[in-house]
Amino acid sequence: MTPDVAKSVVGWAQSYVKKHNLRTLDVCFHGGEPFINYDVMFYLATSFREAFPSIEFSVVTNGSLITAKNAIQLKDIGVSTWQITLDGMGENHNRSRPIIGQDAFRQISNNLQHLREVDRVKINVNVSRSNVRTIEKDIIRFISEGAIPPNARIVISLVRNLSSSGFWQLPSREAGVVMGRLISVLGRNGHRYVVDDALASAMCSALHPHAFVISPTGVLRQCISAVEREFAVAGSVLDTTQNVHTSALSSFARLRWRVKPCCDCRYLPICMGRCAFESIAKLGRGVCRRSFFDTLCKVVVKEKFHSRMLDLLNN
Repeated sequence: MTPDVAKSVVGWAQSYVKKHNLRTLDVCFHGGEPFINYDVMFYLATSFREAFPSIEFSVVTNGSLITAKNAIQLKDIGVSTWQITLDGMGENHNRSRPIIGQDAFRQISNNLQHLREVDRVKINVNVSRSNVRTIEKDIIRFISEGAIPPNARIVISLVRNLSSSGFWQLPSREAGVVMGRLISVLGRNGHRYVVDDALASAMCSALHPHAFVISPTGVLRQCISAVEREFAVAGSVLDTTQNVHTSALSSFARLRWRVKPCCDCRYLPICMGRCAFESIAKLGRGVCRRSFFDTLCKVVVKEKFHSRMLDLLNN
């Protein structure tokens, strides 16, 4: 994103918030890798803070370009939530997310120490076919060897590979078993997993009338899954008329409610039919995750109970 487009983003946001009388604004710096264009990211954060004093900031990064200086700068502006991805220890991570000529894991692990004073740090661990056999041991090492700062919490994610056979790279039932086992491993090693992360609602941003992904060229879309999809373009920050068209993607999002198995499913409140674009728009139908939740919920209920008991004992 160029400085001129960044300036237009701030101006567009000010006009849009005023036009729709919005009371809150959340901004997430995403990518790609946002720190590659740090000067523009810092400008946006500073300008947004001046325009919207109560704004909430977050950043999603691979962690390779975090420094003591930019960590302090962003913390002082109010970037309070950071998400960094680690897909394993050492070479296991490096194979998944290599940085040419560098030991990516060591670099990121060192950089994470700059975030010790940040309010919320999430370490996103992606589970896929390539690391499913090693990730349990790697998570134990994350904790025991101090690879992540003490203020960080680990969030387990399953790598998606939407196909006619399922939603993830792993079969749904196996995905539930793996997720449940990893949650238990974290608990046994003194890392209190936020169980709600495992059952996070998949409420679609395309159903939210004021949620947008802004591309480097200023194009507005309603969700990150639809980036580079022309039918999903909602407008542009360069359009001074503030015309925003949200019907194209929203129509896909609403299709999930016409799928009878979803409407009759007891897991609908936490699954929400999952991503309508990635299932209905691509396959022409929903992808059921019932077997995943059947398996996972047995573990989640137990961990939730243990978590509440610990709260009661500690208080």
